[in-house]
Amino acid sequence: MACGSSGITKASLKLTCRHPTTEQGAKSHLRREMRQILAEMSADLAARGSDHVCSSLQAKSAWESASSVMLYVPMKGEVDILPLIQKGVTSGKLVCLPRFDADLYSYSAALVEPSQSELVAGQFGVLEPAPAAKVMPLNQLDLVLVPGLAFDERGYRLGRGRGFYDQMLASVVGIKCGVAFDQQLLSSVPAEPHDVLMSTLLTPTRWLTFGRCAS
Repeated sequence: MACGSSGITKASLKLTCRHPTTEQGAKSHLRREMRQILAEMSADLAARGSDHVCSSLQAKSAWESASSVMLYVPMKGEVDILPLIQKGVTSGKLVCLPRFDADLYSYSAALVEPSQSELVAGQFGVLEPAPAAKVMPLNQLDLVLVPGLAFDERGYRLGRGRGFYDQMLASVVGIKCGVAFDQQLLSSVPAEPHDVLMSTLLTPTRWLTFGRCAS
């Protein structure tokens, strides 16, 4: 079920028609195209879109009812949800961020302490909780905000190709909410059996639900 007005542009639809035949090749091709689109987005448009997403999410019951959430520190081209970290902490939520475990070569959900100053640079240069921060089991998270390069109207997500998020999300039983700019919503993205479907998708102008609805 899709809620809100259509955010799919002609350029977005065109992207879905020019992929190579194999799914992995199609994903690589689409990643290059999406990185180019995001690189061309103005800083002002990205900031306004990020503000809309943060404001919209706080009005959703998926956020209001969640006791534990996993957010993310945005990389270049991702929706900036950093204000939600402090808002979540001050409202009494258990707020987690992905933290890389070099021994397991995977990410876990590490709790954010009241002060964000304890975030440190992780394996790929992205800020994450310090090694001493406690870990929350992924299956105890009520809501996980998930970045990506592209999403589609079926709930599929195109990540950056390392598979870390799919590995984490496979253990999540709470709401998996994709977060993206409108330019990242396509009619279809290449999908493989291991790809984890989103429960919902939030963009600056749209709120889509897939199967498990969250208002």
